[in-house]
Amino acid sequence: MESASVHLGGVVVRDLSTVVSNYRSTQTLDDYLKAQGVPGIAGVDTRALTLRLRDAGCLGAVICSDASVPDAELVAKAKAFSIDGVDLIAQVTCAAPYAWKDPTGAEWEFSAAAKAAHGGKPFHVVALDFGVKHNILRR
Repeated sequence: MESASVHLGGVVVRDLSTVVSNYRSTQTLDDYLKAQGVPGIAGVDTRALTLRLRDAGCLGAVICSDASVPDAELVAKAKAFSIDGVDLIAQVTCAAPYAWKDPTGAEWEFSAAAKAAHGGKPFHVVALDFGVKHNILRR
């Protein structure tokens, strides 16, 4: 998790790997998305989709696993989608200021020379959280 919560509306992939190969992983992507309530779809030609988005810009889409929902209803839902006027930052930012307390890992620590150039004092950094990744804060 690189943020306080998942901010995805959905996930589209060509091939969904069922193999958990990262040493930090504790579950498959499918299980993770289900736990987070994020719909996903696999088997999509994502290269063709990328080309379409490059030409047309933002497009509405619907991911639905309920086969009983009429196609016309899903198409209408996709056509009604718009990000015009939507405050996307408000959806990913924090509600109140907070202090980051997790220490920087040794592998990311500043060199002795960099610390000496700063007088040995700790750096004071202020970050505006408009959806910042935790890895940025850790560093």
